[in-house]
Amino acid sequence: YRNFQLSSKGYLEVLGTNRQIRTDINNINFLQRKDREGTAQARIT
Repeated sequence: YRNFQLSSKGYLEVLGTNRQIRTDINNINFLQRKDREGTAQARIT
């Protein structure tokens, strides 16, 4: 993370990507909360 912080643009891009991934994972977990295997796969993605 230190390398990304050296460049504000790169850091913001990574931060935005992480937020998008977290949102997708949260949505998948909400839909597949009953299926633990599906949730595990979503976390890995």
